[in-house]
Amino acid sequence: MSEGKVGRRDFLKYLSTGIGGLVVGGVLGYLTSSYTITTTPVTEVKTTITQTVKPARYFEGKTIELVVPFSPGGGYDLTTRSLANYIPKYVKGATPVVLNKPGAEGLLGPAYVWNSKPDGLTVCLASAAFNAYASLLKEYNQPFTIFDFLPLGRTTWVIEMAVVAKDSPIKTVEDLKKLNRQVKFASLGMGDESGIPALLMASLLEIPFIFVLGYKGSGEAISSLIRGDTDVYVVSDATTYNYWSAGSIRPILAISMNRSKLFPNVPALGELVPKEGQRLITLKDNIDKLGSLLIAHPKTPSEVYDAWQDLLKDIFVDADFREEQEKIKSFKPALGDKMKQLIEEIKPLLPEFKEALKKIYPEL
Repeated sequence: MSEGKVGRRDFLKYLSTGIGGLVVGGVLGYLTSSYTITTTPVTEVKTTITQTVKPARYFEGKTIELVVPFSPGGGYDLTTRSLANYIPKYVKGATPVVLNKPGAEGLLGPAYVWNSKPDGLTVCLASAAFNAYASLLKEYNQPFTIFDFLPLGRTTWVIEMAVVAKDSPIKTVEDLKKLNRQVKFASLGMGDESGIPALLMASLLEIPFIFVLGYKGSGEAISSLIRGDTDVYVVSDATTYNYWSAGSIRPILAISMNRSKLFPNVPALGELVPKEGQRLITLKDNIDKLGSLLIAHPKTPSEVYDAWQDLLKDIFVDADFREEQEKIKSFKPALGDKMKQLIEEIKPLLPEFKEALKKIYPEL
C-alpha cells in the first residue's frame, strides 16, 4: 500500500511549471465529437465506391492478425472479434484471425505488433490510456510507448468514474473529506485507470489518501468496496454503468472536465477545481480520448494505412456493426487521422506531465 496527501496550492504550483504549455481550447476542441457519418444515404456512398478501385483490396487473399492484449471474453476481445467478423464483408478473400496475447498488464499485445513485419497485417486493439499511463511509471522498460505506433482508428472511449458501494455512507465528494482519515482507494495498479486518474482526483480535491494496490480486476476491486475494505474505486463509465445497473455501486464523480453522458447528474472534477487544475484534467481527458486504439507497426507503408482507413470507414458506418457496439455504452469510433493529430498534441506534454505527477506521488 502507498499513501499520500497533497494540498491544492502545492499541487497547482507543481502543475503550473509542468503543464504551462497546454492550450486548453485547442486540445479540447479536437475530439469533442466522434466520427461523423455523412448525411448522404449509405446506398449512394456504396454506389460511388464500387465504381472505383478500393484501397482495401490490398487485404484480398491475405491473413490479417488481430491481436487482443487481454484474455478471451472481455470487452476488447468482443470488439476485436466483431471487427474480424465484418472484414470479409468488405474485402473478399481476406482471412482475419484473432490472437489473444494477455499478460504484462496489456503490454504483450502491442509488443507482438512491435516485433511483427511492418506490412499492416498484424494489428492490435490496445488500451491507449492504460499504455500511456504505464509508460509514465519508473519501472516501465519497454522499447516503445503507445505513441510510437501507427494509429489506425478508435472504437471506444470512456470517462473514469469514482464509485463507492451502493450502501456506503459516502454520498458525495464532500463526504470523503469528512471522514477525518485517509481515504482508501482500491486500485489495480498505478498504470491503470484506477491509478493516475484517482491520484489526480485526490490531489486536486485535497483528499488525504492511501492506495490499496494489487486487485486483479474490476470485480475484485468492487467486491472490496462492498466488503468495506476500501472506500473508492475509479473505473470507466461503461463498467460503472454495468455494476450500477446491477445495484452494487454508486458513482460520485466523473474524473473529467465534463460529465459522463451515462451519468448526467453526477458532477465532473472539472467543475470543482480552479482553472490551473483544469489544465491537467484536460490533458488526461485527451489521453483518454485515444480510447481503444487499433494500432499497427510504425513503419507500415502509407498505402496500407490508406487501405485500413478505407476498410474501417466501411465497418464503422455498417448499421449492424454499430448496433452491436453501441450495446457496450462506449462506442465512439474515429479514424486514424484524428488519432494522429491528438497524439501530436499530447506527446510534447508527457515529460512535464510525468514530472508534475512525481512531485505529488514520488512512487511514480
